[in-house]
Amino acid sequence: MSWDEKLFGFVYRAVRARALGAKSRKTPEELARTVIVHEALPRLRLFASALAGAPVELLEAEGDGGTRGGSILLPREVGFATTRAQNDSALLLRVAYAAISARLGFSWGGDPSLRAVATLLAVPATLAVMEAELPQTRVLRAELLEAVLATRAPIPSRAASGGPEAYLEVLAQAL
Repeated sequence: MSWDEKLFGFVYRAVRARALGAKSRKTPEELARTVIVHEALPRLRLFASALAGAPVELLEAEGDGGTRGGSILLPREVGFATTRAQNDSALLLRVAYAAISARLGFSWGGDPSLRAVATLLAVPATLAVMEAELPQTRVLRAELLEAVLATRAPIPSRAASGGPEAYLEVLAQAL
């Protein structure tokens, strides 16, 4: 990343943080358990590159993030779990999963619905490799499962509405 992109990113994050800070009314407890992604980026870059077997760029994204080419897009903060340690674990799991998925070649472009289906179909293979290489991830995933599912809409309400998004949500929660 060039110096001008880094400078823009720094200024953008500072302005966005100030704007969100004015809108966000998190309690001190919520702030204490939230992991701010840009603070963790240096250690996460090394971790991701080691797992991917190639240099990986980690970028902050609007919303939930994802992957784009050789980049892993991460949310600005992770704060859904009940403790800071769990949120830190969730961030590490997310980076590990994305890096291994990239190494396995599970990256698709094109139609968003087809990309979502392909991504969900790759979950079992990606998790199998991740758990073989990093056995502790199985324990961490089990510890975080309830907190993750609490962030999702209940399946009956999604499935009742019908449509492809509802069925993708059912598949995502099943996996």
